[in-house]
Amino acid sequence: MTSVAPSSYAKGHNLPALQIVLVGGRELGGIEASGKTCSGNTILGKDDSPVRKRTSISVKSEGRRFGRHVTVVDTPGWWWHFSLEDTPKHDQIEFVNGAALCSPGPHAFLLVIPVDMGFPEVYRFSLEEHLGRLKGNVWQYTIVLFSSNGPHQKDVFEKHLKQWPDLQWVIKKCQNRYHILDNKNKSDESQILELFNKIEKLVAMNGGQCYESGENALHLEQWRSIVKEAAEERIKAVETQRALLNEDIRDDQLGEERRIAIVGAQYAARSSSGNTILGREAFVEGSKRTVRCTMQKGKVAGRHVTVVDTPGWFYNSPSCATAAMDKLEMKLGVSLCAPGPHAVILTVPFATAFNKSYCQAVKEHMMLFGEDVWRYTIVLFTRGDWLGDTTPEERIESEGEDLKWLIEKCGNRYHTFNNKNRDDQTQVKELLKKIDEMVASNSGCCYEMDRDVAMENAEKKMLTEENAEKLLGNTTKIRAVLKKLYKGQKHSFSEQTLVLLGAREAGKSTAGNTILMGFAFRSGLTKAFKNRRGTTKCLPCQRRILKKNVTVVDTPGWSTSTDDASVLVEEEIARGVSMCLPGPHGFLLVIPANKPFTEEDKKATTKYMNIIGESAWRHTVLVFTCGDWLGNKSVEEYIESEGDNLKWLVEKCGNRYHLLNNFVDTTESQLSQVRKLLEKIDEMIVRNREKVFCPVAKQSSPFNWFRKKTFTEDEWLKREDDLVERMLRAVVEEPEKKPVEARDGSIVISIPNMNEETPSEFEMSVSRGPPIVAWWRSRFLNFAASSGYDTMSTAQSVRGADGMSELEYSMAEQSDQQKLLNVPNKSFIRNYIALGSPLKIMSRMNPLRRNSL
Repeated sequence: MTSVAPSSYAKGHNLPALQIVLVGGRELGGIEASGKTCSGNTILGKDDSPVRKRTSISVKSEGRRFGRHVTVVDTPGWWWHFSLEDTPKHDQIEFVNGAALCSPGPHAFLLVIPVDMGFPEVYRFSLEEHLGRLKGNVWQYTIVLFSSNGPHQKDVFEKHLKQWPDLQWVIKKCQNRYHILDNKNKSDESQILELFNKIEKLVAMNGGQCYESGENALHLEQWRSIVKEAAEERIKAVETQRALLNEDIRDDQLGEERRIAIVGAQYAARSSSGNTILGREAFVEGSKRTVRCTMQKGKVAGRHVTVVDTPGWFYNSPSCATAAMDKLEMKLGVSLCAPGPHAVILTVPFATAFNKSYCQAVKEHMMLFGEDVWRYTIVLFTRGDWLGDTTPEERIESEGEDLKWLIEKCGNRYHTFNNKNRDDQTQVKELLKKIDEMVASNSGCCYEMDRDVAMENAEKKMLTEENAEKLLGNTTKIRAVLKKLYKGQKHSFSEQTLVLLGAREAGKSTAGNTILMGFAFRSGLTKAFKNRRGTTKCLPCQRRILKKNVTVVDTPGWSTSTDDASVLVEEEIARGVSMCLPGPHGFLLVIPANKPFTEEDKKATTKYMNIIGESAWRHTVLVFTCGDWLGNKSVEEYIESEGDNLKWLVEKCGNRYHLLNNFVDTTESQLSQVRKLLEKIDEMIVRNREKVFCPVAKQSSPFNWFRKKTFTEDEWLKREDDLVERMLRAVVEEPEKKPVEARDGSIVISIPNMNEETPSEFEMSVSRGPPIVAWWRSRFLNFAASSGYDTMSTAQSVRGADGMSELEYSMAEQSDQQKLLNVPNKSFIRNYIALGSPLKIMSRMNPLRRNSL
């Protein structure tokens, strides 16, 4: 450790030398680079190198500026949204040892952040973890350097800071030390002098001491030497293996056609690699996700090549966390190019750590195709630009045993693509050559899945698509019928109070932000940041959206397993409901559309919904998040592919569901999906008679109501609800009688019988006006008379759950007529008795709230 007498700083003497280390992350989209290298060149007064490569190893550069010796070390950047665990080991080591290149240590770390870059919470957590790898209190030696590619305005910058509270946290952590550097205006030396003055003040605050890394350059060089030596041995072994294979290749094994199936995790550049192979934009890429297996053909290097792109699984998630829809598409993709692919290309990005969780995810998803698939698999390393000045073999050796296992499992077959340099066709020709060598080792055979299994998968997909169309049709019909049924009543409410419910990592906070059109709740983090928890306390937020005062209450997520926090979650959810006075209009039950809905999820959902109260289901809308994950697939396909558990949940919520895409391109698109959700909530409020949620006591069986002394408001409401529910079930269960538009604008639908043994022969018209009993009666009797049906025989054929027919119910009721007259609306009861009982279910409506009619 070196030190300079504090008195020298007091007199304003300059440091004879400055030692600086540049650190910072990279963005996933747009301009990925943070500007570290460019900023280093600006500080040293050097021009940018014409060949722009990513900084893959820590690099030291020196020069003289303003009469002093300046050393700048550039270090590898990490993805801003990645945890330390997800950053490749090679980059971690080079980053940590970067400070060792400044002996005895740097005076300052410059944390480089583009001046106009957004800085969400996940970036802050990533920064904390990466700087945490450095020993000591590195923050007291850090200055935030905002890199700019042009002039900046102070008021614009201050406005940007206000938008990102986590960026404010970073500046505060550095004790408000920051500097803005315009890298395009290199001739402005005043900005460099100002930066040096800030560094000198920092050194003075640290008592003239520099940062001690605890490492030295010798250790770094030793590590690099070991990695290079192991990489050279691997190269020799692979070259020897390939030479032996080429000796055995026969011309009859090559053929003119090559069939390739590409598999891998999301963001592993599967589609981009397929485009590179075919030399054209054959598959979707970028922000769009592959959701259906797609086959494209082309001629490459004089060969007919067929490439199949498949959906990817979510990074390092195990197979059990992958939706059934995606797993089915993966299996279909490998069997799409009959009789089978010559090669299965497994894409693995160099920009991501291949740790134990990633390795386990690869193992489990590859097992979807069977153990024999490994004989036909080649590892394709993507993001070749991430290598910089290192080799693929150096990355393999530095990453650890998990990646070495994968390479050996694939018979030491691997290749590297730089999809940003698609004009380089030599990388494609070399891949085809390696595929030829593998085909020769497999005696010219291709990989074939069991035909019966392949046929079963194809039939399953076809059935899922058919059922999805049916579900969409039924949902559309139900909404149309309810709109007709409640026509004339208020359908747009000026206020909505909503409570978000769901499991952990379901996306509740993000859904709340989408609905409220802005940053209202701190959205949850990925599971990579295991030490960070999502929402732990209920938080309400109100905003005016689409001329409505919308209040959303975010609540903690529940776990599918039993844990100590479950009681606290129950209490906090109850507190969240109590925040909505007199009660919430609805619950938004959030389900992520990129994960399966398992039996455990069903049990946990049932448990927590029952704690709120059984009546909560009537006030619940399912909100599916991660709409971007589905791509061009419908949410109905996801529901049907997940099976009975999710279909049960949809039915439990009265077929009320909505899909949210939290990453829409425009404000108009976001408004559109929010408007549709609010419309569905309005419809639910109308059906709930504009009443907010309020827990109620359990009701007795509806058939016992006929034995009671009086009819209460709740009993009439329950009768009305039963009728509506039966009517809607008829719409769903009797699709052969599709709704048709009548001349008067009504919709003709089927009405179920009481015992539900056979389809009802009666139809009724849901026309204008509220569903009062007299209205239903007149409609039914008119239709029955015109159709020639005998009303008494119909009544006798319809029986309740306890075996009593409607005629028997009618006779039992007549003995209680005087008791029935105790009901406040006596005129309705007289009409009720006088009309007889051809179908008592038709009379189970609520007259008390419509006595004016």
